[in-house]
Amino acid sequence: MKSILKSIICAAFSCACVAGYAQAKIVVDSEGNRMLQMPAVPATLTSPQERASYVAERFWDNMDFNDSVLVADRPFMEQQFANFVFMLSLSGDSIRELSINKCLDAAAAASGRAYDTMLTLGDDYLAKPWSPSYDENLYLPFMAYAARHNDDFSVVAQSRYDDMMKNRVGSTPADFAFATREGKSQRLSDFTGHGTPVLLIFYDPSCDDCHELIRKLSSDRDISRKFSDGKLNIVAVYAGDEEQQWRADYSSINPRWTVGLAPLEMIDEDELYIIPFTPSTYLIDGAGKIVLKNVYDDRLFDALHQL
Repeated sequence: MKSILKSIICAAFSCACVAGYAQAKIVVDSEGNRMLQMPAVPATLTSPQERASYVAERFWDNMDFNDSVLVADRPFMEQQFANFVFMLSLSGDSIRELSINKCLDAAAAASGRAYDTMLTLGDDYLAKPWSPSYDENLYLPFMAYAARHNDDFSVVAQSRYDDMMKNRVGSTPADFAFATREGKSQRLSDFTGHGTPVLLIFYDPSCDDCHELIRKLSSDRDISRKFSDGKLNIVAVYAGDEEQQWRADYSSINPRWTVGLAPLEMIDEDELYIIPFTPSTYLIDGAGKIVLKNVYDDRLFDALHQL
């Protein structure tokens, strides 16, 4: 990331050597990396967010989406897209959708291949939870645009958009009932919105990745201390129909956690939650708002350590 940031700053805030590449304007940094020439930022823009927003909105101005060779250059396009996402992450909310729409407008006007390339990059970088750039809120404008594009992908895009709008970051999670391993009937709302953050985990008894996450959470001293001190609640729910399998497995989960069973038809078929994979995680703050969704790598642990 340090190298990316340095390159973007050099391209955006200084003059660089420009190499002819069809109609695109390409700069070459001190390490020999090619990247799109960024616009010069006006000196009147002084805050980091203002400057990043200015660059994000004009990020693709020097890209020639008609250049099929350049569009097909996957390493080049991936690096530009990663830089674009980085600038979007620093920008104001109002600029993000505008910048994405402007990018897709230019790609779609050039060719179907250019448009498909940008959608594919959006999917790879923003929609996959294992991507370091995963961000549903940034991916939403891509699917909103694609849903309006009126092609074979439009229906799929609309479905993805609708799925992501459920329990998105910043919203209140949908409430549901579940039976605990102690035989009690509880609801998610019994835990959320009462001042204590909640980590909700949808898991499957047969899922190795689920048990690995559960093991790592249980063995993390800082997280365990927060749990013991009442600064964090952890609720692990199996949304499924294999009750006997759940009963045979739940003793392997930290006995202090709340572990529950919710009927699959209530969670999935009623589409309260979209669970494309397990483990599926939701970190909910003390006010009852989702602050992190569907990540289970270092980003989740970093967020828990910062509570």
